[in-house]
Order: sequence, then C-alpha cells, then structure tokens
Amino acid sequence: MLVRNATTFDSEAMRNVYRSAFDASESDITAELAISLLSESADEEIISLLAQRDDQVLGHVCFSPVHALEHSNWLGYLLAPLAVMATAQHAGIGSQLVRAGLAKLAEREVNMVLVYGDPDYYARFGFTALDAANCLPPYLLQYPMAWQAIVLREHSAHSAGLQIRCVPALMEPELW
Repeated sequence: MLVRNATTFDSEAMRNVYRSAFDASESDITAELAISLLSESADEEIISLLAQRDDQVLGHVCFSPVHALEHSNWLGYLLAPLAVMATAQHAGIGSQLVRAGLAKLAEREVNMVLVYGDPDYYARFGFTALDAANCLPPYLLQYPMAWQAIVLREHSAHSAGLQIRCVPALMEPELW
C-alpha cells in the first residue's frame, strides 16, 4: 500500500472514494469538501493523503490547520474528511492514513489534532473527548462526545477555552 500526497489530478478518484464510502446524503458534500481542500490556501500546509494499491485509490484523509482565536502561537490541525472505498474497509487502510498524517504533524510545531468523529474508531489513535474539552468548535455540535483531540505538544493555552477557527472550506455549518 502506497500512501502519497494527493493532488488536484486525483479529484475524480477522491470523489469515487467518498461516493463509495458514504450514502448519498453525505457523499457529495464530503467529496466536494475533500476536493476543495486540495486548492484551499492556508498559512500552514494542508495535508491531503491518498492510499493507493497499484493504480487504484482506496482511501483519502485530510488534515487542515486550525487556529485558536486568542492564542496566536497555538497551532492545531483538524482531521477531516476521511474515507475508504467500501470494498476496502476493515483492512487497516483508514488507520494507515491517519497514522501517516499524525506522523507528519508530529514532525512540526503542532500542538493538537482535533477530529469530529466516531469515538470508538478514533480512540485507537489516542484521541479523547477530554483532550478536546477546552477547544470550542466553530459551530454547535449535534454529537458533542464526537469532538475529540490528541495533544502532540503541550501548550499553556490547553487549559483555557480555545475558540477554534478552521480554513474557509470547513467553516460551513452543515459540515458540523
């Protein structure tokens, strides 16, 4: 399995992954988010990774920078979206993508990685709701326990209420 950086040339393959992984009510909006993040501009690099076997793209994950509004020296990332082709699920591809992204972020001055997803799935990587408790997402969450984080580098701001600001593509209420 090859994990590599995604490019705009991968847009159609990414769209296919999201259409396979999610039902119709979620697949198009999630695919468009993933594709738009490929060309989103940000102060820090957006990490977009594909899992590929031979010439077939089997999965995708994106990590985009988030900032705390009142702490300019704090840097976080948001893991979203993540998908694996339905025919390739439960084979460790999603885990491989998440671990590859976390490894890239651990090499940088990133304080925290946040995710809004299934607590049972993300716990395997060390994400907890407790670590995210002091990070306020941009919108009210339907499933507050799904807001989780993993601390990569301690920062004094972790004990304060951090209002999180995402890249523009993620600042859409329907995504939350």
